[in-house]
Amino acid sequence: MNAPVKNPVAAARLPVWKQMASGRMVDLANLKPEEVYFPDLVEALCKIARFDGATPNVLYTVAQHCCLAYDAASEERVKPFALLHDFHEAYIGDITTPAARLLQAMHIHPGEIVGLIVRVKAHLDTAIFAAAGIPPFIDVAAYQDVARQVRAIDDALLATERRDLLAPAQGAGWPEPMPMPLPTRIRPWGQDVAREELLKRLSLIGINGRG
Repeated sequence: MNAPVKNPVAAARLPVWKQMASGRMVDLANLKPEEVYFPDLVEALCKIARFDGATPNVLYTVAQHCCLAYDAASEERVKPFALLHDFHEAYIGDITTPAARLLQAMHIHPGEIVGLIVRVKAHLDTAIFAAAGIPPFIDVAAYQDVARQVRAIDDALLATERRDLLAPAQGAGWPEPMPMPLPTRIRPWGQDVAREELLKRLSLIGINGRG
């Protein structure tokens, strides 16, 4: 989950147009809450593969990942944030950790890449969360607490996904030690079930994902 951003010069950004599944054209650089159409996001997320598809013989989608994050949240106030935490990927795809690290490795100022990716995600999250009817945080401590819980859920899910979906790693590269995986094993739903399960959970937080 990325902190909401307020950029006074956002209106001056050159437009970056993207066509969504419905045919709607959205300006990613200047995305407004009223331009967020959740059926388009659902359509994308149930087709985007986690780990760039490196899950042998199965399709494990970002949509399912978001649903499992929602299910893992123990507090009701955290569930909407857990569900929506990767919805920006409907606009920009899943920028995997290896991809981000490659960009860092190829850039003369690696820290700038990390900051840019975080800023882009936060920019999109701001519009998505507002479109979902989630008010911006006023209390910094409250934001930090929710963000901490979502990060912990995401980390536990990553450990679970590694255990249940990936082939054994033939070499170094994973951060060690990893958090404790969740007790329930992940069974990939595939695209169609992931779509329906995501729609169900969106309805639980008051969002119509069917249009």
